[in-house]
Amino acid sequence: MNYIHFDTQRYSPDPFTARRRGTAEWQSIGEWLGGNKEQRILEIGCGCGSLLLTLRDRGYTQCHGIDQDEALVRHGREILGMDIALGSWLKYLESSESIYDVIIALDVLEHFPREELHSLLLVIRAHLAPAGRVILRMPNALCPFVLPTLYGDLTHQFLMAPRTLEHLLRSAGFAGPVLIRETRPAGVVKRMLFSLVHHCFMKPLFGLAYYHFHGEFPSHLTPNLICSAHVTGC
Repeated sequence: MNYIHFDTQRYSPDPFTARRRGTAEWQSIGEWLGGNKEQRILEIGCGCGSLLLTLRDRGYTQCHGIDQDEALVRHGREILGMDIALGSWLKYLESSESIYDVIIALDVLEHFPREELHSLLLVIRAHLAPAGRVILRMPNALCPFVLPTLYGDLTHQFLMAPRTLEHLLRSAGFAGPVLIRETRPAGVVKRMLFSLVHHCFMKPLFGLAYYHFHGEFPSHLTPNLICSAHVTGC
């Protein structure tokens, strides 16, 4: 897909819009990054670098990105001033000896064939420090409203169930804590309304329907899952 023309506000934002979008991403993963501003962070599939811009604004000094879309990388470099390499993140990691404390992959792995997932996670695992972690976001197979997310990008390959995601991470060597949770809106008011409607109405209603067919209640019902997996316990 030609992302920069598909959604200009998201993929070719001005610095103000980029910071707003980056802040929304930060609010979903910031607690997993912690306070060490010198940790080595790599965002794969970073697009134009909105999240990287927010990380830099918040004092993180070693933030790097890689993306294979030339237009997005050029926009990130020239308009947002970000450190983004152009190319395949997989080839980059396979040919690199660099080690990172955090590797971030938001809305990335679902673009690959499902049979490659294990090997992709092995590559990521090999480039993480002993106490490192990967942060992922993927479309949720348990959500009854996930189809717009799945088909909103023609390059999406699959949906992911939380239990399957944890199994894949464990089999790839992530022996530490694996935390998987539902995504939520970034704004305070939107988040409060979401929590009220989601937990008081949507989850009980669809949870009962899910229980009727599967004999258990679903753990996650939002269209996306957000996950943090550590290499070792910490």
